[in-house]
Amino acid sequence: MRGETIPGEELIVAKPDGSCRTFLVAAAPLRDSAGTITGAIIAGEDISPLKELARMREEWTSIIAHDLRQPVTTIVLKAAVLAKQPQCSDKAQHILASATQLNRMIDDLLDVSRLESHRLDLRHVEVDLPALIRATVERTADATRGHRVDVEVLDGVPPLLADPGRLEQVLTNLLSNAAKCGAPGVEARAC
Repeated sequence: MRGETIPGEELIVAKPDGSCRTFLVAAAPLRDSAGTITGAIIAGEDISPLKELARMREEWTSIIAHDLRQPVTTIVLKAAVLAKQPQCSDKAQHILASATQLNRMIDDLLDVSRLESHRLDLRHVEVDLPALIRATVERTADATRGHRVDVEVLDGVPPLLADPGRLEQVLTNLLSNAAKCGAPGVEARAC
């Protein structure tokens, strides 16, 4: 009635039995031809089932990721031991690289779940961006093998306040996607 418009806001309503329901509420004033507020219209929808589905999906994602971690860790450890044996080091390195990639995919799955639930933690520290980019390019050399990757820094870049792990994750994804999907000989530039 003060003239505010609420496009969509979650409202949690506690019931006498102690349970709660979540509603998505929208409201707007009603005005007459002179612009005077004469009333208001409110629409609400019980989204409790959707919230429960989201919670269950997040829980399922977390359980699956946790259950996948144990066998992947075992594969990584066994492949690392095999990689030290001269007769099978190449094959073991491929297994190790694949298991490491699977670990990254599990991390990405968990990150998506955390993003959706607004629980993704970021560690903000001062980052030397050119050094981080160069180190990431070196660490992704296996994924970008056969593709030329050049890092050029123009006019010095000041330190950046960011999460270095997340930045490296983004850069690694960009580089590996460019290597997988990019046509050979086609130059891709990032500034």
